[in-house]
Amino acid sequence: MTTDAKDSVNKMKVKGSQDNEIFYEYLGYLNKQRPIADTLRAQLSRVKGNVADSVRIAEKIHDIDKAVKKTQQDLLTKYPNFMAAKIVKAALEPEVPDYKGDEKEVAKKKFNWIREHFFDNIDIADPAMLRSPVLHNKVDYFITKLTPQHPDTVNAALDYLFKKMQGKYNGENYKYYLIHFLNHYAKSNIVGFDACYVHIANEYYCKGQAAWTKKEDLEKICDNARRLAPILIGRIAPNITVMDRNNQPHALWDVDADYTVLFFWATDCGHCKKAAPHMVEFAKKFKDRGVKVFAVCTGVVTSKEESNTPEKVHDSRWKGLEEKEFSDDLFFNVYDPYIRSKYKQIYDVQTTPQIFILNRNHEILMKRIGAEQLGEVMEQVMKFQEDKKKGK
Repeated sequence: MTTDAKDSVNKMKVKGSQDNEIFYEYLGYLNKQRPIADTLRAQLSRVKGNVADSVRIAEKIHDIDKAVKKTQQDLLTKYPNFMAAKIVKAALEPEVPDYKGDEKEVAKKKFNWIREHFFDNIDIADPAMLRSPVLHNKVDYFITKLTPQHPDTVNAALDYLFKKMQGKYNGENYKYYLIHFLNHYAKSNIVGFDACYVHIANEYYCKGQAAWTKKEDLEKICDNARRLAPILIGRIAPNITVMDRNNQPHALWDVDADYTVLFFWATDCGHCKKAAPHMVEFAKKFKDRGVKVFAVCTGVVTSKEESNTPEKVHDSRWKGLEEKEFSDDLFFNVYDPYIRSKYKQIYDVQTTPQIFILNRNHEILMKRIGAEQLGEVMEQVMKFQEDKKKGK
């Protein structure tokens, strides 16, 4: 294959590959038709007030579109098993039925039809398509644009894709996309989409559907999934029992409030210091609106001396409260210096601060949000819950 970098498609010369000859011949044809069509569309926009000229130009555009479609169909008919034909076919959009009736219902029917038939013109299990510029764009569009962005719906869409990619050819596409989406949702910054990571791990990796994975990697993936599963949005928050400043035990589930903000922080945490003013402002604003802040200081006993003098541990924790103005009238201040409640493991508290919003039934409504966003998010949560009660 030789060409001129300034005009790579039109100057392409191919020897010994009929597939590439056909493909570049097709690209060259499109390159000739595109500027003609673009010129006609520009003319059409300038003569909108002239019906006769508009009709004449529109007919020319229609003729070009018709000729391009015929060229595409001829290529598909003549070379059905060539890679060029597969790429051309994959780029074609299935024709949506002309539904009649209510505008909203028609739009809904068209959307559902497009979603159901989105992959009609491409074999998403074919490993050859994995090496084309077509497949990844279509898969990405299907998941991010045609699928409502809720973890449960995304998980169903992923299952649909994985099923279509399994059991055909050598399963290379299935392997690629299983790895791709596991990593994608492991790194996702969108709140709640760790549920997609947990789903892929539990349903495929931990059930032996990813045989290529090394034992140590598999153990890590499944351990991460087990750790995250109990604290997914929609799950009942695990109960923990911790101590107040008088070393009296208090359970998270005993908090009597419409909403509980579970707040993990540390006395020596720079990010917690920045979050403190926002948390105090939030607590003051929502104090009389059925919201309580269950603030767990994550300091632990680290030396034998501290073990023998628990009052020192006690004093250092509450000094941190006073510095940050976490007063007892605003916060339910608790700690667990020996981590008997295992809250760090249960709530995956690897860094601080960490914030969870729970409802009266201890269901996790929101998590992993910044203190500066907490007030705005809380307003949205409360509005959503009120609308839900009213059946909106």
